[in-house]
Amino acid sequence: MMNETHKAERIHDIEKRLPNECLAIIVTKTDRYGDPMEGVLFHHSPNRQEVWQRIRGHAEDILVTYTFEWPEGMEVCLIGDIPL
Repeated sequence: MMNETHKAERIHDIEKRLPNECLAIIVTKTDRYGDPMEGVLFHHSPNRQEVWQRIRGHAEDILVTYTFEWPEGMEVCLIGDIPL
């Protein structure tokens, strides 16, 4: 589900627009520390396996993020640089 306009948006705005989804966003702008700031929505789904399957083999810098509400008291640590 590529963004129909292919226009970069702030990551925060994309996340707010699509609650309870797993998002794959092609990163187009980072801050001075390398953290993603803007991107183009590549694919989204409530099914995270579908999103990971969809981005397999793409060379772009893709941010995968989740907009699900985590259960209270749950903590999550994600580690990057995992080859697809």
